[in-house]
Amino acid sequence: MASMNLDMKLSAQYEFSNVAFRTNNGDIHVDRIVADDIALIFLNAAVSGLYTARQFGLRTTNAPVDVIVTAADKESGRPTEITMGTTNAPLRGQVVLQSGTRYMTGNYRVVATTTNAPLDMNYTHIPVNAKLAAVMTTTEAPIYARVNSAFEGSFQLITTNAGGTTVQNRSTHNIDEGSGRHREVAWNSADVRGQRVTQGIANWSPTLRPIEMMGSIVCTTTNQDIAFWV
Repeated sequence: MASMNLDMKLSAQYEFSNVAFRTNNGDIHVDRIVADDIALIFLNAAVSGLYTARQFGLRTTNAPVDVIVTAADKESGRPTEITMGTTNAPLRGQVVLQSGTRYMTGNYRVVATTTNAPLDMNYTHIPVNAKLAAVMTTTEAPIYARVNSAFEGSFQLITTNAGGTTVQNRSTHNIDEGSGRHREVAWNSADVRGQRVTQGIANWSPTLRPIEMMGSIVCTTTNQDIAFWV
């Protein structure tokens, strides 16, 4: 199939129900698109742009990904799902999670994967009391993961051999204004059968919900470092 590059500029006034793009060997850039469900399936195509959806899926191969995804929670209570993946190329994603209710909650699931290249994910906004379950995976390359200080839940960082893990607690301010709560982040690291494993938990204290109702972060790579800001 012939190569075709796609550069889309859609006015903000257009909002779609379902959007699907498929192409081989041609790059895609979208200035902005808003839809309930966005599906992008490519071969050997770089992907970039700004996407807003309640369901977002992106899959390409052998080409970089650099996207900003804004997602709102579903009224049904089922998780809003964001998946993005490539192979043999860097993946960089910025995720903005929004709540459609005045209670500032939400249920979100994010999966980001690549191979043999760095993975850089930044969750710049998370609603207070939301549940975020995120999995980030690469091989033979570092992972950089940053979550907004509203995140509450467990985190697990796993690498092998010479790789290391670092955790930085970058916020102690009270994101839930007026509540009087303070930030608590605790973790420990151990070498387990050739793996470097760091496990921890981040929450606001006093907590408003049990740990099983909170979120989770899992990062895995091989032979390289994982840096996590929480």
